[in-house]
Amino acid sequence: MKFAPAVTLLWSSAAAAVASVVLLSSAGVVVGVDAAEKKCETNVDKYFPSTGGYYIQGAHSLYGEVDEESPYRSRKVDARWDSSLMYRTGETKVCQGPYCDPACKEEPGCPTYMNVKSCARLRFCYADDSGDDVWKMPNLDALNDCNFSGAIKLCNKKGGQGDTCCEFRVEHEELQEHYYFASKAGCFSGLKLAVETTNFYDIADWCYDDGLITKRIRDCNCLFDATISGKASTLSEPCHSTFAAGCLEGGPGLEAACCDDQTCVNTLFDIETKTGKKYEKKRQRQCTDWIPGKCDMMGNEDPKTFDCCDTTCSSCSIKKNPFAAWEYCDYNDETTSRLQCGTVKKRGEPFYCDFDACPTTSMWHPDGKRYKKYQKWMALCDQCTQDIMPTILGTYPDYKECLQDGGESEPRLTKKQWKKACQFLKKGCAASPGNEKCERKFMKKCVKAGQCPKK
Repeated sequence: MKFAPAVTLLWSSAAAAVASVVLLSSAGVVVGVDAAEKKCETNVDKYFPSTGGYYIQGAHSLYGEVDEESPYRSRKVDARWDSSLMYRTGETKVCQGPYCDPACKEEPGCPTYMNVKSCARLRFCYADDSGDDVWKMPNLDALNDCNFSGAIKLCNKKGGQGDTCCEFRVEHEELQEHYYFASKAGCFSGLKLAVETTNFYDIADWCYDDGLITKRIRDCNCLFDATISGKASTLSEPCHSTFAAGCLEGGPGLEAACCDDQTCVNTLFDIETKTGKKYEKKRQRQCTDWIPGKCDMMGNEDPKTFDCCDTTCSSCSIKKNPFAAWEYCDYNDETTSRLQCGTVKKRGEPFYCDFDACPTTSMWHPDGKRYKKYQKWMALCDQCTQDIMPTILGTYPDYKECLQDGGESEPRLTKKQWKKACQFLKKGCAASPGNEKCERKFMKKCVKAGQCPKK
């Protein structure tokens, strides 16, 4: 059987724009949304068949243990609405922890919100005798002051029980940037919640696509079964379930014979199929063979086996191994031949290729024509991203806020900002994981200017 390798390109910003590669990888009140127009309900077949196309979010986040009865073995929802617990209330605090935004680690910090995506059923569970209820507050000031004059009651004192408790459905069509909730009885005791929102489809579709190419398909562990791999899911919803849905769709099924010996292959990587052939052709078109890198056959092999000296994207395991991954080296304009070329594993430690250690007759030895050509083109491309791209984006209102280091480094736009920039420039492209579509369009400006080769 022939396979298509799991390799593709995602263009990133500045010098890395031509050198970054990854492995393809109720009681709630809803106003003004016609039932026939609710986009979330279209998720029933693909993502959330048992909950009407919506994912479940608890007012107090999640428990650690798995809900074995859920379709995708999600973590149990913590929907407790209780004055003895702490909630995110929009208060500005200094963030502590490895996943904090650097800007939030310094005084005065950032507002604290619970993040909820559209297509969520946000649940509040409380006992009848608690005296609590749930109100939707008009703004943060009203929440802070416990001012209920403009609030809308979602559920009364007896509305927090049952299978769904008190629910507020976050509809996709009328998604607001923030929502605020409070209990009239417990507000001054801290029973209030500030929510910031995210587009469901920006998260869910990306996680689904990641599930299609996950290596979990090898042993059919799409549901994070600890008896198979020993690794529980660390994903929150809706990413957990949409990733699992993609994994199930991209594999042979949980009962396939190949599951036991861990030899199952993702549908996308099977070059004998129409889908696999199409995927491989796209990968080949995106290969940029004038940039060095490393070829990782299995994703977990010994770094000593990586060949940095004589490999290219096109030569990386084509039709040899379905789980091969090619990662380009990051350009460094300093006089060094030790460059970072991806990681040891998918999310492991950085891996460095030392091209001085390559044989003098090898493809990528620093004294060779190929390496010197790479340095020349990368210098020009880097200049292009510094000069041409800022000229293109300079009229975009939020551009300065997207620059690293106070504007002294290359553009670092978020997916949302890239999408706005594309719309602003009328390019007609949508944001994608890694900003591939948008960034490639902008990089074409550099290619057209003769400052980057076509491939």
